Amino acid sequence: MNTNLTRFRLGHWQVDCQLGTLSSEHSRKRLPPKLMGLLQELARSPGELVSRGTLLETVWDGVAVNEEAVSRAIAELRQALGDDARQPRFIETIPKRGYRLMQAVEPVSGTNWSSKWPVLIGLVGLLITLLVIILKDGWWFKNTMELSFDEMRAKPITSDEGREMDPAISNDGQLIVYSQAVVDGQSDLWLVDTLNLMRRQLTDDPHFETSPVFSADAKQVAYLQHDEGSCSVVLYSLFDSSSHRIAACHPGLTGLDWSSDGKEMVFLTQTESGVAITRLNLTDRSTRIVTTNNSGGSTDQHPKYSSDGRWINFVRGTSAQRELYRIPVSGGDAVNLTTDGRYVSGHAWLGPDVVFSSDRMGRRQLWHLNTSSEHITSLGMRGASLVSTSHDGTKLAFESAHYTANIYRLNLDEPGLEAERVISSRDYDNYPALSPAGDLLAYNSNRSGIDSIWLASDNGEQALMILNEPGSRFADPSWSADGKSLLVTRFTQANGQILQYFLESAQTRVLTGAGEHAYGARFADKWIYFIDQGDPGPRLARIRGFGQGPAEILDIGANRVLAGANGFVYYTKPARVGIFVWNPASGEETKVVPDLAVERWKDWALKAPWLVHIRRGAGGVYEVVRTQLENNTPEIVTTFSPNTVGGSIDVSADGKVLFIARTDRAELNIKMIDLSK
Repeated sequence: MNTNLTRFRLGHWQVDCQLGTLSSEHSRKRLPPKLMGLLQELARSPGELVSRGTLLETVWDGVAVNEEAVSRAIAELRQALGDDARQPRFIETIPKRGYRLMQAVEPVSGTNWSSKWPVLIGLVGLLITLLVIILKDGWWFKNTMELSFDEMRAKPITSDEGREMDPAISNDGQLIVYSQAVVDGQSDLWLVDTLNLMRRQLTDDPHFETSPVFSADAKQVAYLQHDEGSCSVVLYSLFDSSSHRIAACHPGLTGLDWSSDGKEMVFLTQTESGVAITRLNLTDRSTRIVTTNNSGGSTDQHPKYSSDGRWINFVRGTSAQRELYRIPVSGGDAVNLTTDGRYVSGHAWLGPDVVFSSDRMGRRQLWHLNTSSEHITSLGMRGASLVSTSHDGTKLAFESAHYTANIYRLNLDEPGLEAERVISSRDYDNYPALSPAGDLLAYNSNRSGIDSIWLASDNGEQALMILNEPGSRFADPSWSADGKSLLVTRFTQANGQILQYFLESAQTRVLTGAGEHAYGARFADKWIYFIDQGDPGPRLARIRGFGQGPAEILDIGANRVLAGANGFVYYTKPARVGIFVWNPASGEETKVVPDLAVERWKDWALKAPWLVHIRRGAGGVYEVVRTQLENNTPEIVTTFSPNTVGGSIDVSADGKVLFIARTDRAELNIKMIDLSK
């Protein structure tokens, strides 16, 4: 055991415990003191088991915390190291006992400066060269240090009604190619000149065409052509309008990029292990897998090469949450560039830095990530989504989106009646939750500028915002059995917490025992059930009704939970079809609904003895199915379908009335910003 370990190498990382830093060839991170202490303690006995009790005693110095604090800290440390709990390379979990550092530890002594002089001289020369470049045209400084946008600088490239999406800008910034929706299942490609806005249609056929990208010389466009159950990478010549298929891709998923040297492309394919980011050599048509991800219903999408060809950025996540990652082109460890639990919808390289779209503070907008300092700043551009930059960094094009989602009420006993819209705004309203008495409706809305909790009567009148907090967003309200309080999830930049809101006093309290990685809480008798996203999450978890802990993390993978009668708990599982029920008394798990698709994991509601869910029926029509749990008899009651991001339906206690959220308007246009001005 090495008790004086302060600087050491661990795999490709160099660890400095005194400075609290992790350094590699391509990045440098600062760890919080607890995480660094945890890593240092494990490194003192590499290859050996270190018990949870030892970690609590040494790292937490006897402070009274439960063992779940260790699990959460291990999960955060794994994330910093780029480790995976399911296939660990650094930290192995020994169930019920503790943890083991899997890599050898190599102590690092003081720096030998005499051996560094040639390197230092070279660095001085490089810095002088860079200074000349900076003083000459100022581009690097402007784009990495003072990048800021004025909404008035965004030039509309398209202004048609409908959806113009997936913009890609040529390397010289003179052309933009984009996809325009025609009807459901069909979109065509258009080309527009950014100077005079003259445009021409490139394709006109019954396919859904997405993810266009220019070749380096802007003489060709590659794009994805989607048909029912199939996908092709197509190469289109702007010279003679000819096109031909060059590879197969993953149906239904988007993302295609062309390397700056023109020698290869990157896109998504399906392998036996899951969805894979794949490189295609355009000379010999050989392929190489970069990432394969099939964990927890998560997929990798939107890969993009860095301008120097060394890196690929991509997004990884589910339909509700996506983070931005970076990986070397040759493969290896994927490293998080964002870790805020939000939804990254688009990204592009800007020199060495990244511009990306995220709803990290409520509304979707653009953000700038300085990859050297890891500092993220807001760029504004409300509604901005998919983004593209010219190779010289002077032009930026983006998809500007505005969605309107409303909440409807349906009478399930009279499905012929037209749905009644009860909650409406020009923004996004979802997560409907009907009170036990059926007279109040809690829901989510971003009409105030950030996700907040609102309350209205069951017919939508007297709407009132009850929870709003700068720097946080709230989601997924659920009622107590007596109707006197709500459980909600509060997301901050890095955490998810469960709050209880009391209607009479308008006061809140944090359920501290649920921890900092919790969401989607539900009351159930003497328990509160929720989803824990810590190590190795997401898992079903519960805490006693007063909510102060400690929480019990169950050995059940789950991504959404609802509480039934007699203490039964219903939930969906990541990457698993169906709805499951767990009997806490017997520990027995049963699949109660066999046909809830993985991507519709949020589209179900429960008010015992009724369970309502959405399924895709014959001809692609989505059906609302009501099941009486006592006899497990399903009944198709209507074909009205939700289409939102987030929770979408709730049902009354008698099973007769359904509240359902639906996106009623989706308007997308292309805009461009000239960064050289």
